Amino acid sequence: METLAERKSSTDRRRHSSCVSRRSIDRPILYSCISFLGFTALFLPLYDRLLKNIPLAQTRCLVVGGILLGILLLIQLVRFVFRKKRKIMAVLSLSLLTGCVSILCHFASLEQLLPNIQPFDGQKVEICAEVLEWDVTDYGSKYLIRTREGSAVPKGVKARLYSFLEPVADEGDVVRFCVPLETEIKNYDRSRGIFFYAFGGAEPIERIQERETIRGKIISKTEQLYQSPVLGVVEGVLFGEKQNLEEPIRQMMEGAGLVHILAVSGIHISLMALSCTKFLEIFRLPKRYIKILVLLPVWGYVALAQFSPSAVRAGIMASIASLGWLLQRDSDNLCALAAAAMGIVAVSPFALYSVSYQLSFVVTLGIILCTSPLSFMLQQTKIMSFLLGRSAKRMERFWMGVCSTLAASTAATVFAMPVMLWYFHYTAIWGIFGSLFALWAVSPLMILSMLSILFGMLGDISVFVLVSKVTAGLAGLFARWILLVSKGISLLPGALFYSHAVELFLCGIVVAVLFTMMAYRFDALSFLRKKQRMKSFFVCAVFCLCSVGAVLKLSSYHQLTVFRTDHAMILTRNNQAAVVGDICSSYEADEIETILRCEGIGQLELMLCDSKDTDESQGIDLLLQKFPVKVAAIPSEGSFSAHIEKALGKQPIDPQNLQATLLGNVQIYSGENGVEIVAGEKKLLKQTGKYDIIKQDAQNRADVVMEQENWLLLSPEDKNLGIFKTLEEYPVVKIRVQ
Repeated sequence: METLAERKSSTDRRRHSSCVSRRSIDRPILYSCISFLGFTALFLPLYDRLLKNIPLAQTRCLVVGGILLGILLLIQLVRFVFRKKRKIMAVLSLSLLTGCVSILCHFASLEQLLPNIQPFDGQKVEICAEVLEWDVTDYGSKYLIRTREGSAVPKGVKARLYSFLEPVADEGDVVRFCVPLETEIKNYDRSRGIFFYAFGGAEPIERIQERETIRGKIISKTEQLYQSPVLGVVEGVLFGEKQNLEEPIRQMMEGAGLVHILAVSGIHISLMALSCTKFLEIFRLPKRYIKILVLLPVWGYVALAQFSPSAVRAGIMASIASLGWLLQRDSDNLCALAAAAMGIVAVSPFALYSVSYQLSFVVTLGIILCTSPLSFMLQQTKIMSFLLGRSAKRMERFWMGVCSTLAASTAATVFAMPVMLWYFHYTAIWGIFGSLFALWAVSPLMILSMLSILFGMLGDISVFVLVSKVTAGLAGLFARWILLVSKGISLLPGALFYSHAVELFLCGIVVAVLFTMMAYRFDALSFLRKKQRMKSFFVCAVFCLCSVGAVLKLSSYHQLTVFRTDHAMILTRNNQAAVVGDICSSYEADEIETILRCEGIGQLELMLCDSKDTDESQGIDLLLQKFPVKVAAIPSEGSFSAHIEKALGKQPIDPQNLQATLLGNVQIYSGENGVEIVAGEKKLLKQTGKYDIIKQDAQNRADVVMEQENWLLLSPEDKNLGIFKTLEEYPVVKIRVQ
């Protein structure tokens, strides 16, 4: 008979062997995915700047062949140098080989697309396309379209169509138009599959086929069942649709750190998979069939979300988990995440530039790595230890869930912070508690709203209509709870922390790296070492954030900071600000708002616009609605002045011959020749949209000038004037004012 010790020893050996075999498979997958993404990030700029400018396709193929040959030679060199270190040789060779596949894959896909579109740049082309989205703008309408057969450009390419006319087509309709194209666009639009702009102007857009998509029918039924503000929350949670989400509601949810629930992600996909699994279990199907069948509604839901990166990422990870179960093998979340990242980029290379893609994968990486250590830390606190020790089994599960939610939310906030600061210049501090109080309501909201839409689409039978309205009413209660939590959290002091400092962005990366190091092999540590590591890394992270914040605060004290946008100059000092110039669009108003928020401004000292007609400053009223102003000097003869007066709440003063001293002895003069600003022995001139900063030098040496397109040209003899780069693409100057 086998003894208990021998049985235990054999079990441990089996576990160890399975762990080793699993690691031997997972690690190469992880290395391959990381290498694929890295080579993609290197190849895309190379193709955009170099390869696409080479005229002949044969020459481009030769260049790519040379790159691949160089990588293959490098593989041979690695195998020769590290022949005695087989693990290093295998990892480097696998990474370089994956890089070859990445370059070859992306070159083939880009060659089929970009060279076939770029020749039409600036030309008037006839296009037949399907409307995916439409919206009304200040000047007319815009559409998101996908080309169809019969177009001069390749089939299946997405584009933006702008028109001065009212919308003539709805989602799913097929239109035909003949307009000039623009193919030189930003990678941000390419990441969403958009590869050219079509400017229709006043040219007619012909609707040749009218049809309604399944998604359009569902959204139409949703709009019938719900009203604002619940409608925006329901559409956001179900489909990631934010068109009916009002701007104050969006800002409120951003302040509470809950805007992520308005994008289809892992939470939504997990709930969909769980609901479908429970439903299929009623029919007593074998579990292996359920694991396969449940993927159909999951990917259908991803299609309803229009294949957003976060939804596709969650769908791929769910598919890998099901495949692992069918193969009787535990799936590694980290490898599944890397495989999902590689899969999306392999199909759409420019997805690497997508903010949604980056946020989704960075946040998921943080949750996978750090949820367990942070949950352990929370459970070891005195309050939570007391609650867990005195609670019954059911309450113990509840408190464990609270710890897990707080840990996952903390990890997501920390890892999302650098990305949020880079693109949006803010991060939600209290989003950790917002998730704790609001995430539980997402599940019943999704289930009830789906049921209400389902019963609403079954027909006009009174029973179905009644059930649809009742379930919609119940779903509305959970949506209002989310709005209530958002409002309460967003009203807390410092709910949104704004910053455009490069130092704080780098500090965010350091904190995320510290949390990653803390989670490295955390489960293998003893209880005492776990507590020591948690305390040390947590203290280091807090010290890093506090010290960088304090240095930035002290360094900006008594400094006059000058920002420049396309048509305006912003002066800030000691939480005071003045805006001089025109604000020609809502986009520029948003830019100035971001600058003011990052500088901690709550009220403007002066708003000065000297344009003869306020039609040239159609963003002023939008800025004045968000920032009260002490003195507004704005022309009153323009046709837009009524909107400005309404936003201001009073009549603005005449900007002609204005003289003002503010922001610590900064003198501003407005006359016939434009606006002249004198600060710290520096003269700032504003004339017809051109801005200069000139240092008058007694010995006629080189002046200091901020040009329209370039950075500040700084004289080396100047000790009091410095250039500081922020995350925004604006020239920034700091001047010492006595």
